[in-house]
Amino acid sequence: MEPQFRPIPITILDLLAILLPGFVWLVLFCATLQVLLYGQVPVINSSFTAWEDFTSVARQSSSWVAASILVTLSLVVGYTLKPVAMRVAGLLAKHTFWFGQDIPKGFHCDRLFPFAGLYQATEQKVSTQLQTKVGCSPGILPGHQPFASAKRFLRLNAPTLWEESERMEAEVRMTGVLFLAACYSLVLSGGTLVFQFTSWVSNVNRLGTFYWFIASLLAVFVLSQGFNHLRVREVGYTYINLLMACGCHAENETSKSQPSSLEGDSAR
Repeated sequence: MEPQFRPIPITILDLLAILLPGFVWLVLFCATLQVLLYGQVPVINSSFTAWEDFTSVARQSSSWVAASILVTLSLVVGYTLKPVAMRVAGLLAKHTFWFGQDIPKGFHCDRLFPFAGLYQATEQKVSTQLQTKVGCSPGILPGHQPFASAKRFLRLNAPTLWEESERMEAEVRMTGVLFLAACYSLVLSGGTLVFQFTSWVSNVNRLGTFYWFIASLLAVFVLSQGFNHLRVREVGYTYINLLMACGCHAENETSKSQPSSLEGDSAR
């Protein structure tokens, strides 16, 4: 069977999934350096001092050069965090399922991706279809099964549906990296706030750091809920897409076999 594959067009979502989280982490890294280097000087007010450093550098140089450097650094940071972001974000966000609506109350299942047991009936149908098409059970294959095999099947046999799954994965990846950034910001702001209240340093904006801490706490809660919801939806829609692709493929094979049978009847 010749797979009809077409490359995925790069959209604004693909760029934002790398660029936006990378920029947020870049600001947090600069804020961390300021806390470590100037922790005992009344320079540390909040993470916004890192943004002020960016703007001051931009004023001193060409706007195009400053923007190019900023975008490049954000992309590098975003791509660097990409391989480990989903695993770490899943471990941190699994506890917030108690506050969400994705898992029914009293329903016990694995709260780690791909949420074994949540789509139990659908997983069995997907595994059966994959075993029929591939010739072996997806459970013996590496990776998160049957989710990983479902995406591979969609890539080769239903590129349009696979593109939809890739779009959802980009949304999940962006939300997951931002969730990790919010967790890191919460720890950094909390540590800075404790240091400001327990050290001899005076004339610091403790209220600004407190606002930073509260904003980080709210961002952690909101992004964890969004990450869990998008992750669960990604798995469910991928399974649905695979079943639709298998159904359409079976109908195409049936329609192709019907003309030959009709020709045989007319020959008789």
